[in-house]
Amino acid sequence: MDVLITGRHLEVTSALRKYVENRAKKLEKYTSKATHITFTLKVEKYRHLAEVLVKVNGSILQSEEETDAMYASVDKATAKIERQLKKHKEKLRNHRVQQDIFIEENVDSRSDFQEGREKKEA
Repeated sequence: MDVLITGRHLEVTSALRKYVENRAKKLEKYTSKATHITFTLKVEKYRHLAEVLVKVNGSILQSEEETDAMYASVDKATAKIERQLKKHKEKLRNHRVQQDIFIEENVDSRSDFQEGREKKEA
């Protein structure tokens, strides 16, 4: 997985870079299909903004948080991405389950239809 860290109006220190990379490693446990993570760290007057973009299976998940401290902004933005990744993973899992249920319902309705047809013919 590629991790890109960009600072706008901010010099990304080695400590901040390590912190962001550790947060990115924690995101890996939610999906193995994340190919690219981009952290954009910005400072505008007294606002510290952290934006996170994650590319997963052709989808792009994005979060942006603003606080007075950069580390807090990174924490909040990654927490938001974690929730989005959980939701995305759950959608994929539930979609497969719903498809199996749908197939079973169709098989049951066909057998009910054929039984009703046999009763009318008799």
